[in-house]
Amino acid sequence: MKLLMVIDSLGSGGAQRQFTILARGLAQRGHQVEVALYYPQYDHFAPQLAAQNIPIHALPKRSRFDVNVPFALRRLIKQHDYDLVLAFLNTPSFYAELATWGTKTPLIVSERKAYPPAGLTLRAKIQKSFHRVADALVVNSHVHAKQVQKQFPSFIKTLHVITNAVDTEKFAPSNAAKDEKTFLALGTVIPRKNVDGLIYALMWCRDLYNVKFKVRWAGKRQTDATSQQYAQQCDALIAKHNLEDQWEWLGERTDVAKLLASASALIHPAHLEGFPNAICEALASGVPVLASNFGDHPMLVQEPERGSTFDPKQDKEISAAMMQFSLGPTESREKMAANARQFALSELSIDAFIGKYEKLFTQVLDKYAN
Repeated sequence: MKLLMVIDSLGSGGAQRQFTILARGLAQRGHQVEVALYYPQYDHFAPQLAAQNIPIHALPKRSRFDVNVPFALRRLIKQHDYDLVLAFLNTPSFYAELATWGTKTPLIVSERKAYPPAGLTLRAKIQKSFHRVADALVVNSHVHAKQVQKQFPSFIKTLHVITNAVDTEKFAPSNAAKDEKTFLALGTVIPRKNVDGLIYALMWCRDLYNVKFKVRWAGKRQTDATSQQYAQQCDALIAKHNLEDQWEWLGERTDVAKLLASASALIHPAHLEGFPNAICEALASGVPVLASNFGDHPMLVQEPERGSTFDPKQDKEISAAMMQFSLGPTESREKMAANARQFALSELSIDAFIGKYEKLFTQVLDKYAN
């Protein structure tokens, strides 16, 4: 198949990681894959596509909603005569829907984040209503699928769940020394990742239980005002409660596999998630996971098989999970680690991920053939 894959950028986000895994996997299986994006300056994953000789078409976006992007995308699709277009994320999907509207170009769109507990804004509902233009809507978590079914019943027939994949060769267990009192956290420093909740939990462990844990947080800081203000608030909170010696900002990293290989556990306190890469990569690395009970986390963790879950709004519940894991029997942690790796091998493989998309492509194209 000749495929065009559309996304905002190749920055270091989770959606971009899955997009890159899919593009490379499809190319390795003999498909002719090309990529279109509108923020070419964010190119964290670009070398991986270049290594697979996947062309990248830059359609620069110059304003919040640049009408030139869908028009440029429409011209690109017409010029190259692709068999199918696949778009990741909300705005790229919206642009692809505008670009293919009224044409006979098969289109699949993919939402990558569950809806917020407070519900969708009117603007979001209007934007998502354009999914009726697409032949299929993919979501990457079962919780998200239930939300779509409730909010947009008319999309049920075109809705598909394809969960994330992880490179189980890159992310694998190691014999590195591990400190059960040190927790690794992975994620952008933004409010929905609940950094402040974890800071409070660290404080409670020290003040209530007299146990000093350490958290190492790896993830970038966004440049927008809201994210910067939140990061500054977290810095101030750490200083206020004298936790500087228990908290380490690692920044944006390219060696996440190495970080996980030496981690005793991943702690993931996010308020809003679907099927996060961080948890998948930890499981593949044989690292137990302590996560919020949101989204598909309970299914991934399957307490107490591969870790535990907690209410992210309850700081003391987070601290209790940290205490239970760290002070529990060594044999329990080892069993969790072994279970985590086995689950990743059987349920999160790249081969299965690519195969599910290929099957969907065939289903969509068969409709046009008939």
